[in-house]
Amino acid sequence: MPDLRSMLAAKRALTATGHAGIMELLDSLLPRIAPAGMLIGDLALMQGDDAFDAVVIAAGGKVLGYHADDLARGLVPIAPVVSQPFKAAWRI
Repeated sequence: MPDLRSMLAAKRALTATGHAGIMELLDSLLPRIAPAGMLIGDLALMQGDDAFDAVVIAAGGKVLGYHADDLARGLVPIAPVVSQPFKAAWRI
């Protein structure tokens, strides 16, 4: 796994895999499930900041992810916005 330190580096690495986006990459690696059926540890995709999608981890009724305003804390609770529900989810 490469050490990616910028969004540009991450986009280049994703392009190098031959996938059009993170959703396609996760589809190639994990079985897709309905977001309502997520268990602890499953992954979901939701709209992130600046029109980039964000991968979050299910954590018992909430999701955890990285937030650009709070990177020093690591994974933090992310509140899904009702108007922007999960785009997809995958079983780990």
